[in-house]
Amino acid sequence: MWFLLQNVYGFTSILLYIIVTYLTIRERRHFSHSFVVLFVVFAVVNILSYIGLYLSLRLPIFTKETSPIAAVFKNFPFPSLLRYIIFLCYYLPYCQNMTILLIIFNRFRAIAFPFSKEIPYEVPLSIIAILILPLPLCYDLLFTGAFYKYRPSLQGHYLISETALCIYLFAWNSRQLFVAMFLLPVCNDLNSLTLPYYFILFNRRIKKCFLELPLCKRVMNHRSSGEPPTKPTRL
Repeated sequence: MWFLLQNVYGFTSILLYIIVTYLTIRERRHFSHSFVVLFVVFAVVNILSYIGLYLSLRLPIFTKETSPIAAVFKNFPFPSLLRYIIFLCYYLPYCQNMTILLIIFNRFRAIAFPFSKEIPYEVPLSIIAILILPLPLCYDLLFTGAFYKYRPSLQGHYLISETALCIYLFAWNSRQLFVAMFLLPVCNDLNSLTLPYYFILFNRRIKKCFLELPLCKRVMNHRSSGEPPTKPTRL
């Protein structure tokens, strides 16, 4: 049940994130160019971070040894791909933190100096800072092996690197299992997938554009009518 709730929230939030990103790009004339670029980069990084944790921990940890897909984790068909997945699990959080700092600086400048122009080469320098600066902290994961392993105490699998320290390796008692199976996914969701909700709630322009989408208008009209639409009576 908990796994199902995580999937429903995760995939719904990704869809909402894509819609909000599209609306932000469509309404980019109302935002600075640098903010729109940072927002799009942040969206890509957040969605990839969710997918990375989903493949490394969220899905495997709920796959028991008797599950039909357990054979995939025991003999993964593309073992060289696993090192890139675990690399993303460590690399993308650094990218997220760097992007958050740049967005904070961008919004502070817009509020404190509303008539100032953007710094030349600000966008390419920001992208370089987001993508390049975290590399020295975790590039070695690209050159080490990674594999899925079953742990009886977790009753599930997990992705482990030959060199990286994983907190769920030490999940022996109930408290540590709670951290591995509940807190890590929840913290990842809060860090990666909550921005579109905040953006719709607190940005009136994006909220208006979102409510004017055909599906939202249909739901709003249905709720305001108070009754389901009926077919016209034949004469």
